[in-house]
Amino acid sequence: ASKIGKVSNEDKDWIGIHSTRLNAQLLRTVFRDAANPVVYDARKKIRALTYPVTIASGWRPGWSTDYVAAAIAADFSIPEFVVAGKPAYVYDTDPSDHRHAKPIEKISWPQYRKLIPSKWKPGSHAPVDPVAARLSHRRKMRAIIIHGKDLKNFENLLNGKDFSNEQLLASLMKLSPLSIPVDVFFTLNSPGETGETFERTLRLCEQIASIYPE
Repeated sequence: ASKIGKVSNEDKDWIGIHSTRLNAQLLRTVFRDAANPVVYDARKKIRALTYPVTIASGWRPGWSTDYVAAAIAADFSIPEFVVAGKPAYVYDTDPSDHRHAKPIEKISWPQYRKLIPSKWKPGSHAPVDPVAARLSHRRKMRAIIIHGKDLKNFENLLNGKDFSNEQLLASLMKLSPLSIPVDVFFTLNSPGETGETFERTLRLCEQIASIYPE
């Protein structure tokens, strides 16, 4: 939209919000048998988690869906939430701009908030946006950062096992018995990629093939 004309940050946020609402409706349809039929698209809209799966979307301008996850966790007194996006870690600097950015496996909220902008801006790439970080800091919640395609890592996390942010594989284990078709895409030459992480990705392909052989 910005290439066509001047777009305000609020309009950029609304475009992103409506995109997440479309995605939420798609996921609600995929998980029709298990999901709450109401999409959580406004705070307090859902008063109790009575279904195995509850799907949320963006709410309003001023933050990303990181804040939505943090606010839902806070409202239901859940001490931690997972952010499954592009970066597998918090880095000491933006890895998309700095090839030698160093991953940080554990960091306090005060330290983290010094690394990121103090205000939300559409298109920001912080693993947890400033508004979500502020709420999480105040409510003493924990955020777990994983790569969105690292499904093995997610499986280990759900099962309470030690996990590394460079592995992947888990939701597929739950989707396979439901015969839900899944497309998995991989990217090469991502920031921070090494020969070791590439080998792990190849092993992941073999694992996915064993779960979804067709």
